[in-house]
Amino acid sequence: KGGTAMLLHMVFKVAKFHQPAVIFINNADTMLYKKIPKEMQAFEPKRLKKDWPKIIKKFPVADRILVIGTANDVATADVKGLNKIWDKVLLVPIPDYGARVLIWEYAIKILLSNFQNPVDQLEHGATDLAALSKMTENYTPGMIWVAAKETIMAYEHVLKVRKIKINDFLMNMARMQTLDFEAVEALKEWYGKIALGKRFVAIRKRAEE
Repeated sequence: KGGTAMLLHMVFKVAKFHQPAVIFINNADTMLYKKIPKEMQAFEPKRLKKDWPKIIKKFPVADRILVIGTANDVATADVKGLNKIWDKVLLVPIPDYGARVLIWEYAIKILLSNFQNPVDQLEHGATDLAALSKMTENYTPGMIWVAAKETIMAYEHVLKVRKIKINDFLMNMARMQTLDFEAVEALKEWYGKIALGKRFVAIRKRAEE
């Protein structure tokens, strides 16, 4: 306990000295497991559950420090504990077609930034961009980024002699476990139990009425 509290104290102390700062916690939902999976028990993920709220309450609001936590499996987390520890819980929606076009375009521009017109490195340019966006329905932004990165890294050595084809992306896209309709709906239902989610649902109902 002393070690965990000291760790958090030091993290915030460094962040306070280097403002503005962002403290990022990956898999933040693990500290709120209702039941800890066997493979996670050795890491004692719930050890932060008691110390974290105490540290947050003592920290001055005026300081320019933003704490962000991401979660992959929120359905296994304790909702009451989640509302207590985090003042805002946001559900990142599955991107629609228009958003996927922008995500693919951004990924290709970043990954092929050494070319003057990165999108032109696709065999059919913007047409391939539109096709990739249609093919990645129910993909998260992270999945699209990984598919783009792994494909471009694998073929970057041939870009001087040929352009990237849509078929080049298929193998990496096929390895992704996409979200089905039921999973997305279950996530939306879960979000309706969160404080911010309840407010969102209430606003939607008022707008419909």
